[in-house]
Formats: sequence, structure tokens, C-alpha cells
Amino acid sequence: MEMKVVLVTGGSSGIGRSIGNYLGEHAGASELVFQAMKLVSYEWTQRGQPTALSQAFMAHAGVSDLTALIEAYSEDYRVVDADAAPLIFAAAHQGDHVARELITWAGVEL
Repeated sequence: MEMKVVLVTGGSSGIGRSIGNYLGEHAGASELVFQAMKLVSYEWTQRGQPTALSQAFMAHAGVSDLTALIEAYSEDYRVVDADAAPLIFAAAHQGDHVARELITWAGVEL
């Protein structure tokens, strides 16, 4: 695997290998959805804030409630995978505080 130089808005650049968490390169689509599902789980266990991500991911997975989403994700995490990343940006754009904080986290990581 070759090294990749990534240009960032404003002309700055960074180097990465595009293999995500293994080398501390967080916040690609997979990692973003993984973090989002942790926050959805926090809502489910009442350890975190309610978030529009729960409803968005439930619709994406084709389930009717949050418990069913958590069960489906526990059995096969691919029910909400990297393809769901645009839902996080949509929720943030609509003002969801949890999604906005997640996008901020991603910006810091990248």
C-alpha cells in the first residue's frame, strides 16, 4: 500500500495510508458510522442524548424501533455501514447536536 498525500482546504496537506484506526487515521466513512452507532447506543442505554441519527439509521436498516436496530447491528454491523455516512451529514445539516459534534470530531481527526 502506498502513502497518500491529502490536500486540505486552505492549502495544508497531510500524509496517510488510508487504513483507518490501525494507524490513528480516524473519521473515514466507516469510522464515522462506527462512532455514530456508539452514540445511538448511548441514547438506547440512556447514557447519552437523543439524536436524529437513531431514526435515520433505523430507516436505513429497515427496522421499526431502536431496540431492533441495536439487535440487528449486534448481529451484523453491516446493517449500518459506511454507506450510512451521508445520513450523519444530513442530520448535522438539520441541526442535530449529536451529529454536529460527530462532524466536528471528524474534522479534528482529519
